Amino acid sequence: MPVDFNPSPTALPLVRVFKIDGPLHLVETILRHIQIPTDLDELLIAPIPCDSPAHSSLFWMKTLSPLLPALQRMHMKKGGSRILFRESGHCAWFAEGVIDSGFDLIIDGLPHTATLEWIASIVKSWEYPGDFPGFTSWTTSTLIGVPSAFRALQTIQRITSIDILVDLENFDLSAFWKALGGATHHATTSPPAFPFLQYLRIRKWRFGLARVIKLMKQRYASGQPVGWRPHSNIRLDFNTHRPVFFEDRKRPQLIIHMDKVTELRELDGVDSVRIGCPNEQPGMLAVVWNEQNSRATWG
Repeated sequence: MPVDFNPSPTALPLVRVFKIDGPLHLVETILRHIQIPTDLDELLIAPIPCDSPAHSSLFWMKTLSPLLPALQRMHMKKGGSRILFRESGHCAWFAEGVIDSGFDLIIDGLPHTATLEWIASIVKSWEYPGDFPGFTSWTTSTLIGVPSAFRALQTIQRITSIDILVDLENFDLSAFWKALGGATHHATTSPPAFPFLQYLRIRKWRFGLARVIKLMKQRYASGQPVGWRPHSNIRLDFNTHRPVFFEDRKRPQLIIHMDKVTELRELDGVDSVRIGCPNEQPGMLAVVWNEQNSRATWG
């Protein structure tokens, strides 16, 4: 039975920490009958999704609308927020900073495209002062490969950091690199995506750098139309994870030549380049760029 909207919700003016989880219909009922203050210090909403994606979508779009000012305030206070995609249909949007502070929204039961479009619609309405902290997006190459989801991700304003995990089953990042460089095909051109991007990390990178060099040149090329050049330079971090027999037997070990790393580092718009293996593989040497001495050194 549908729950009627309470025209006079109970005010909770002294509440500074609000956490709720449980079945979506129960969470929805409670939120409709209370008025949560916008000056919260901590907010957690983690409903267990129902069987109807349409109902879940309506919950996030309508029921949470009174809390949008609180989300922006905590985003500003905590120095930004992260949008984290895990397994299919699971997303977490949470504020930066220490645990148990800021906001944490656990969004289940929605297609990733719908989730991204909802987040984009929220942040589009926010004001952006000069010191506005950006967003960090943690995603996978599989999500990047879904055209509708990738288009929605590009509409989220002020993404300053992107972390991509390359899936073994779907490691094609061609659409991402094309967008980052600014799509150019036939008579159609478009500005580079993510104009505020400052840091890009790709985990389990399995290609050379020739394509990256080409599109970074294109991204920061001179003579672009007014407003097309990205607002920020970029730091690049490639994690060339060592293949192991039970994970990726067919892929040969990747060796990136130092001359390509140097060429990429010297491009206009590229502040730094890091290429190495993850910390959980101790004892492996890595070549890093020494900014002080302006040369390659062993890490």
